[in-house]
Amino acid sequence: MRLGCLHAHHSNIALISDGLCIDGLALTHFVDPGVLIRSELSGHFPDEASRAKIREQLQWIAACGVDAILITCTQYIAGMQPEDENCVELPIIKLDEPFFHDVSSSSGSHRLLFSNPATIKGTMARYHSFSHVRSSETDVRAELVPDSFPLLMSGRTAEYREAIYHGLQVLAKRGEPESISVAQLSMVPAAELFEASTGRPIGNPLKSLRAEIERILFPS
Repeated sequence: MRLGCLHAHHSNIALISDGLCIDGLALTHFVDPGVLIRSELSGHFPDEASRAKIREQLQWIAACGVDAILITCTQYIAGMQPEDENCVELPIIKLDEPFFHDVSSSSGSHRLLFSNPATIKGTMARYHSFSHVRSSETDVRAELVPDSFPLLMSGRTAEYREAIYHGLQVLAKRGEPESISVAQLSMVPAAELFEASTGRPIGNPLKSLRAEIERILFPS
């Protein structure tokens, strides 16, 4: 089975490749940061031009002989409408949906940490819609690591991960949220390092994704 992976940043390739080592699964990666760059310049996302570009990307990937498409960019996902997904006749797996399931199943207060401020509104709206259907009453709120996302987009990956790690330290020291997760795939390495260093579990989308891939592409 071949999975086409749509990324907005090249750093997600290694994260997905390492996290989805599944027998019988081949990954084909497609990277296009243009929609994110355009949205930063215009201040408007999603607009019809951005959605049209995403549909074009999905159709291009579908024509490359894949069995399903994984979208790893939370901003891409948040900007999509149902009609955008329907432009291809393949399963579309969104990074955040299995993650939402795990977050909504947690108890007590939960904080989702973001680095990209443009992602927060759309992602939280999708989460609240998801949890409403499941009648979840989990107290989930967004937190931002300020001024961190430009580090990633300019290739300063080590500094970016340091900023996320520091953001997790600040949040954990408050003592108020019972559970913490990072909401974006690019934040996973810092979250895993923090978890290993402190022993405090940090949720992340990659933890939830593998089971969803296996369920869709390798049903028993």
